[in-house]
Amino acid sequence: MLSQQKDTTQKTKTKWQELLEAPKGCMEYNPHQAFALQVFWIVRSFRAATEMIEKGFLPCSQATLRDTPTTLCYLFRISQQDGHEQMAEEFKKQVKTIGQHPHYQPAFKSIKMGIAQQNIEMKLKQGGINIEPLKWNPDEPMEGHEDELDFHPIVLECTEVYLDNRSFYDHSASQDWMNHYPEIVKPCRSLKPKTFCVGHPSEEIWEKALESALKAIRFNGDETRQVKIIQPGLFLHDSFSSNNENAQQQVATMFLEMDLTIANDRLEHCQSYFSQIQQDLHAPFMVVLPTNLHDGEEVVVQEKVQVRIMLSFSYSKETSSKNLSALIQDCESFKGRIIVFCENGSENDQATQFAQEFMELSGLSSSNFLTILDGKLAEKNNTLAGFILHPLYNKLIINEQLNYKP
Repeated sequence: MLSQQKDTTQKTKTKWQELLEAPKGCMEYNPHQAFALQVFWIVRSFRAATEMIEKGFLPCSQATLRDTPTTLCYLFRISQQDGHEQMAEEFKKQVKTIGQHPHYQPAFKSIKMGIAQQNIEMKLKQGGINIEPLKWNPDEPMEGHEDELDFHPIVLECTEVYLDNRSFYDHSASQDWMNHYPEIVKPCRSLKPKTFCVGHPSEEIWEKALESALKAIRFNGDETRQVKIIQPGLFLHDSFSSNNENAQQQVATMFLEMDLTIANDRLEHCQSYFSQIQQDLHAPFMVVLPTNLHDGEEVVVQEKVQVRIMLSFSYSKETSSKNLSALIQDCESFKGRIIVFCENGSENDQATQFAQEFMELSGLSSSNFLTILDGKLAEKNNTLAGFILHPLYNKLIINEQLNYKP
């Protein structure tokens, strides 16, 4: 009888339970399925962002680091000042009244439709949202209520690089990850996320997760002349999995994020530098993403193109890229940041020193547009969580026949 009960229990396991219990740590990947997600997430305040990082992104990234070497990058941080903070300011200007606040707009609409206010209030409370504003007039100006509602929007950025289907499925398939994920999606902290996808996710992942749940935006690559020239995508270095020599000499790992504004007549010239910079730095991956060519509904044409470029690389004493300084000079405007993590527990000031050495070797020592962020220090301040390059990246094995399905 006991044996029959065990058999019944095993038969009733869901696919998700099986995925949770399945072995992790796969070192093989299919590069034809690689894709990256970039989220510009407007959250209600600096306090809310640090809570998301400390209580959600930090433990989730620790589980991902442990379970999936094929998740190449899993990085969450508060956006640099004067970067995408303009996005938060523009959003703030759009919310002029309480009725336009994204936490309360649906609630006021539901009240007009005759839905019981008790039910509406219960839903808001479950999301940790203050229900007091429901007693106010929807036309009540937001001005003067910012502190009361903790409404000081900022941008939190998420960068995730998955080398194949299995990487995406496995990275969240642990009880540790699941226990802390609710802290990331708590409604009271979120205002408006905007998610981009580049690369080649499977149709199942795109349809069931990225498009339906995350409302992700992606480019086919041939929509307009601007998109064709910029070539949005996730680019993997041909030899990153065998680049052991550079990895052995490294003293730091760096993540370079750049926001470029490029005039239309300079697009082809500037784009030619992208792959050269990746080659110079032997960067295992590079993400190229036009951020103003999609309005959330369709691809649009702009007078100037804004491009986000991100790449991670191992830094040794000779690492540099003169093509980087050439690109900066050819752009109409440039804003960038180097996030640096030292190897072997080096001191914080050494991290800054390494980044400054890299800038000097690349001809950027006088640049006022490229800032440095000490990754370890940012972690302590709860303004950053995750990893910029999985430490096992140079031991991964390509398997083009791999087609994992949960």
